[in-house]
Formats: sequence, structure tokens, C-alpha cells
Amino acid sequence: MHDPQTAEIMRDLGDQAPVASLVIRSVAARLDHFPANIVRGRAALMSHIITSTCAENEERAAREAIDPRWRATGDFLSDAITGMLLAPVSQGSRDVP
Repeated sequence: MHDPQTAEIMRDLGDQAPVASLVIRSVAARLDHFPANIVRGRAALMSHIITSTCAENEERAAREAIDPRWRATGDFLSDAITGMLLAPVSQGSRDVP
């Protein structure tokens, strides 16, 4: 997602992933009490956290010749993202673009 061409391809695939689109819309609707820039910023962080954590899990599994620990990774991500979504918005962060 950091490469502009890849990001464009991934955005275009959104129509082919209706469940993912539904989840994104559902989460955004539950965050409508936050300023839009905060929702966008946290969504970007979620994407980065999920992508990086999954890649690290796969890399560790390959390096150590073990099965990836997807259930533990999913639980970890769920806890971390839930905490981030429930976090208050401090006055200073309201100015983040």
C-alpha cells in the first residue's frame, strides 16, 4: 500500500471484496462521532498494522520453519485495533490532516 501504483490496484479491488467493504463501512459508521480526519488516520494505521503484523508472522514462520500462528496473530490484532478505535481523541490530534 506504500507504492502508489499498488495502492491504486488495491483500491480498485474493493468492488471485488464486498465483505471487506461492508466491514469498512460498518466501522466508519460506528466512528462517525470522530472528526473525519481522525477516522481516515486510524483507518490508515489499521491497514499498516494489519499488513505489517501479518507479514512479520509469515516471515517468522518461514525463518523458524514453523506454522504461522494466525489465531494468536488475529487475537493480537483484534485487541490492538479495538484499543485504537476506542481511544479518545486528544485536542492536539484533531489538527492532523
